[in-house]
Amino acid sequence: MVVTRELSLSTRGNGDVRDITAEVTRLVRESGLRSGIVTVFCPGSTGALTTIEYEDGVHRRPAAGAGRNRPAGPPVPPPHALGGR
Repeated sequence: MVVTRELSLSTRGNGDVRDITAEVTRLVRESGLRSGIVTVFCPGSTGALTTIEYEDGVHRRPAAGAGRNRPAGPPVPPPHALGGR
């Protein structure tokens, strides 16, 4: 048996991190299934899913670190937005 559920949420962008454990757990419980595998999918080119061991404050650190991986200043548009290939 395959059960499909959808979870829609919003983020603030710029490396915002959301813990969706409670929402996924609720959807699994509501499905009535007692065993199986949960697949979580994030469509789009700018979204991402990851797993981390939760600890207090961990949701604030990845966004701070991500900012160090790019140059300061306004974002640079991708080449396809400038007519490149």
